[in-house]
Amino acid sequence: MENQTSTNSNKIGEEDNEGANKTSGIPSWAPQIGMRFSTLEEAWNFWEYYGGRIGFGVRKRYANPSKFDGIITSIRFVCRKEGHKKSDKRDHLSKQPRAEIRTDCPVHIGLTIDREVGNYVVFDLVLEHNHKLQLQETCHLLPSQRKISEIQAFDIENADESGIGPKAAHELASRQVGGSLNLTYTPRDHKNYLRSKRQRGLIYGEAGSMLKYFLDRTIENQSFEYAIQLDCEEQIANIFWADAKMIIDYAHFGDVVTFDTTFGTNKEYRPFGVFLGFNHFRETVVFGACLLYDETFDSFRWLFDTFLSTHNKKQPRTIYTDQDTAMGNAIKDVFTEARHGLCTFHIMQNAIKHLSAHCTKESNLIKDFRACVFGYEDKETFVEAFYTLRTKVEKQTWFDSIYKVREKWAECYMRDAFTLGMRSTQLSESLNNDLKLHLKSDLDLVRFFKHFERVVKGKRDNELNSEYESREKLPRIKITTPMLVQASEQPENEIQQQMKGRKRPTKAKKTQQQENGIKKTNKGRKKATKTTSAHDLPMGSQQHKDETHSLTEKDTGSIENDFHGYGCIKSYTELLMGSSVEQLYVNDMFLSDPFCHQ
Repeated sequence: MENQTSTNSNKIGEEDNEGANKTSGIPSWAPQIGMRFSTLEEAWNFWEYYGGRIGFGVRKRYANPSKFDGIITSIRFVCRKEGHKKSDKRDHLSKQPRAEIRTDCPVHIGLTIDREVGNYVVFDLVLEHNHKLQLQETCHLLPSQRKISEIQAFDIENADESGIGPKAAHELASRQVGGSLNLTYTPRDHKNYLRSKRQRGLIYGEAGSMLKYFLDRTIENQSFEYAIQLDCEEQIANIFWADAKMIIDYAHFGDVVTFDTTFGTNKEYRPFGVFLGFNHFRETVVFGACLLYDETFDSFRWLFDTFLSTHNKKQPRTIYTDQDTAMGNAIKDVFTEARHGLCTFHIMQNAIKHLSAHCTKESNLIKDFRACVFGYEDKETFVEAFYTLRTKVEKQTWFDSIYKVREKWAECYMRDAFTLGMRSTQLSESLNNDLKLHLKSDLDLVRFFKHFERVVKGKRDNELNSEYESREKLPRIKITTPMLVQASEQPENEIQQQMKGRKRPTKAKKTQQQENGIKKTNKGRKKATKTTSAHDLPMGSQQHKDETHSLTEKDTGSIENDFHGYGCIKSYTELLMGSSVEQLYVNDMFLSDPFCHQ
């Protein structure tokens, strides 16, 4: 009986009674002698579907092309268990040989071409198996039934680029189709597809694929910058790159930079370094990234020179790093206009390492050293306290080395540095932790670059969220004055909230500052006669309101040049707090200026 199956073989999988022939009762998805197919692909799809319905795997046995025009004249499709496995002389060497699956099953279907009509007709058919068939619950595991469509491949690639593991991605795909029985591929197929895709991506070799990645990014955006340093054997040694957003961010927020390196983020175990800073929301921004061959002076010098060349020779005002000697020498040689600061976090960790054995209940050396790092604002007091601390330790090797670079970590020396409140490389440490959550040491360079892009995008999304919050939420006004009302109309951010949370110094704090010499410095700036200001009057009184109004209308310009009184500083700061970059510098000026603590 003929059956024109050229309509759509994929729609044959209906219920038996719906697809059955009315005269013979044979379902339409069952093969029969005389069935015709327009193409061999249609016949193969029909045989695959039939194998899935019955419970056996299928494969192609042979195809006979014509010697004149090359058209396939006859072909045979068989059961997966047809024939026997050929013997191999190396079988005795295999410790765990593969299990035999073939049973010489006779099931097959043969087709020949009908040149008059132009289609293929079934002329040979055997449907009796000599082995057990698979259950309907396990038919989806047959190799012939496992396929990954273009849409499924697109979803697999997106999940991989988003950092979703193969197991979680496969479980998600199974839930979307109602279970793993309805999914046309297994977790192993999922992993094999990703491995094959990565192998195709490295067709030019790892170095060639990396160069192709940079070239594609340059084509997408002409402002993308990258540089590669070759060694004496013309092998890639050091790599630096920065996209357009990094270059723009450095132009706006590149006054304070932190740089640190980490390991274990790529297959080559190369040191990975990243330049970071703050934006006007105190969110982390990336200025550039690098992969180094080693951590030597030459590598760091090339890196810093390339960094400046990429950012139009603009040098930072302050740069924070760890205590790496080669890095410090390179910074001194390249960043000639920058102030070099050492990470106080690493210094405290080294202090704990060297001083823990000498600590007793009577003398806490770590606490005393912390006071030297953060507490003393006067240089003479710092020197005396540090000298006293050194006498309590027998071996002074580490103390001597850290004292030689005191200008890079002590509070009294770093007070005049432009830091924006940054004292360590914790930004770099935080980003490195984020990277290691998504990056593994077995990643090739191309995959490393793509996952790094995803981490950077997450940081930029945080910046957009902060921008949204600053424009959406209105700041709370604790004191209703014209200046604060005007300042409240500007977008509020993290820095404003920090300034609002600052409390007026107590008398004890004033006394301590006066002992450190701040009162002596400020003495020449005070007027001989004491005048009553709005901030000295009782809050809420009519006289206070009049004085505040008079101050706002007449004396606003003088506040900028004369920071006397905490109220003036706070009001003037909030007046300036908009969405511009200058708000960062105003905040740092208040935090570092000794007159602001009176």
